[in-house]
Amino acid sequence: MQRRLLHLCPPRATTLIELLVVLAILGMLTALLLAGVQASRDAARRATCSHHLRQQVLALQAFHAVHGRFPAGRRWTARGVEYGWYVELLPSFEQTALAARLDLTRPWSAPINEAASRSDLRVLLCPAALRKFPGKADYGGILGSLLGQQDGPGRFEYTNGVMIEVGRGGRLAAVRLADVTDGASQTLIAAESADRDADGPGRWVSGLNCFSHDNGQINAENGGDIYSLHPGGAYVGFADGHVQFLSRSTDTALIGALCTRDGGEPVSLP
Repeated sequence: MQRRLLHLCPPRATTLIELLVVLAILGMLTALLLAGVQASRDAARRATCSHHLRQQVLALQAFHAVHGRFPAGRRWTARGVEYGWYVELLPSFEQTALAARLDLTRPWSAPINEAASRSDLRVLLCPAALRKFPGKADYGGILGSLLGQQDGPGRFEYTNGVMIEVGRGGRLAAVRLADVTDGASQTLIAAESADRDADGPGRWVSGLNCFSHDNGQINAENGGDIYSLHPGGAYVGFADGHVQFLSRSTDTALIGALCTRDGGEPVSLP
């Protein structure tokens, strides 16, 4: 019997075009994977941020239930010492011991208060924010707004919001729900204002933490307006305790109406 010789064909080499196609497909899959990971991270940051602001506005509701008023956004004592609204909410954040360490007869920036005022509170931090420093707050109380303001020159003193300044020649009483005649569900009480200055506005202990939104769109100005590092908008909290994400494209007149408590403007939320 004759043996049959098997002639094996050599393997065909991969062409350059095929290699480029494979690399292009891998690049597309990698880009899709990275986009999915980024979207997942953004969603997680937004969920955490919304939860943090929700805890704050619920604490404000609880404070009002006990005291019959909201805390002053910025309170001045008879000794000329000022501090911010978060100080009065510390017990609601299970920070009674921290509150006891603050000597409110002395400025919050005094050496005796330095250690306490530099404490970090997770509930006041947005995970999408970039700056990091001790005692930071990425949220602030709403003083009001100049947008759509109808009063004459000189009449506006940042008293048309909910978290107003009390004392030192200003109002003598903080705002009550009865003063929110525009409706608690249509009036902002707090909002994101991320990565502000560490010398006062960005600190939870300071009364400068409150702000008036006056410069137009959301996310347009991070020096003292509603501002976040979330794509497309920012979270805001209402006087009735609910939280909503407002788009950067929200009409500026609507923002002004939401920031004021008694302007009587018609409001149609998206």
